[in-house]
This record gives sequence, C-alpha cells and structure tokens, in this order.
Amino acid sequence: MTRQKKNGFLSKAQADRVAAHLLVRASLGAQDFDSARAILFVEGETERGVLRAHTTLEQERICVLDFGTVGIEPLLRAADARLLDWHVLVDRDEAGSHYAQSARLQLRRRAPLSHITMSEHPSFEQALWESGYRADLVAVAQEHGVEPVDDSLDSLLRLARLKLPKPLLVERAVHRAREREGATELPASMRTAIDAVRALAAQSRR
Repeated sequence: MTRQKKNGFLSKAQADRVAAHLLVRASLGAQDFDSARAILFVEGETERGVLRAHTTLEQERICVLDFGTVGIEPLLRAADARLLDWHVLVDRDEAGSHYAQSARLQLRRRAPLSHITMSEHPSFEQALWESGYRADLVAVAQEHGVEPVDDSLDSLLRLARLKLPKPLLVERAVHRAREREGATELPASMRTAIDAVRALAAQSRR
C-alpha cells in the first residue's frame, strides 16, 4: 500500500471539513495548501497571524495553517495524501499533549523531532510573556484603555478581552516589540518549529 493511500484516507465528512477549512484560510491570504513545499500547523489564529506577519515562511512556500475546528488529525491525513511534509507546533497543556499524540500516530516511522514541537509554556501568550514581550503586551493593552491590576498575564488578558480581541492584542504587541532596534526574538519553541519546517521544505521535490 502506498504512503498516499495508507495515510490519506478521510471520511466524506472529514474531507468536507478540511476542504471548507482550507477554503476559508485561503480567503484570508494563506499560502495555497496544494502548492506548498511544506506546512506548519499551529493551534490557533494568533500563532498563525504572528508567523505570517513576522517570518518569510509563506514567501518560502511554507503554508502556515491553524487547526481551527477541523482538528489536527484530518489535516495531517490531508497533508499526507498530498505527500506534503508537515510540522506541528503545540502548547504544553492538556490540549497540546492530545494534539502531539495525534501527530505521533501519523508519523509512520518519521522522526518526531522533525515533525513535532511542544512549547515550553502552556499557551502562546505565556510564551511571549516569558520571552521579552511582557512590556509590549501591557503597553498595547494600555493604549486601548486597559489598566493592569497586578503583574499577571491572566489578569491582563481577562481585562483586555473587553476592549480588543486577544489575537489583535498579541499581534500588535509582537509588531511593537519587533519594530524596536534589537528586536525581541520569537519564543524558542516557535523558532525551533520554524527551523524544522524549513528543513523539511528544503528536502521537498515540489
């Protein structure tokens, strides 16, 4: 049985959900799934937005795609059906552990380190908070009328959500930080995933 047939099976319902998900993301300007050299899967819209805005991955024909509501397993099967190499970046929490396990089940003897990165933090926002973006997150929140009551990320996000969506807060904070001289680097786990997916793309015959 070929790799394409073995890994590419999707039920009609799964195939329909994947197709709808890709159609919506394509309408947002994402690199085309079928013409990509490799794909980097991330958990949410926030990570996708930051990677698209602050890396050259899509210019390198590396598609950055969030799981959305379709789930990770159908998207991995769809990628394998197209013989498209993939890497998955997940948070270090219960959901992230579940996604990582789903990805491991799809490896088919491929090296885990080349295809799965788990963050050292339970959320992308926490990774930013601990990686030099704390002042920028606070500053952007304050620009929108949010005054932190303590030195807590959870408190800041809880107050800020009444003023602006979390993806917008994070993207503006990252933009603010990376516009400065000596720009703050993206979190380590994100850099690891970027390096891994670039290595996969470099081996692609697409």
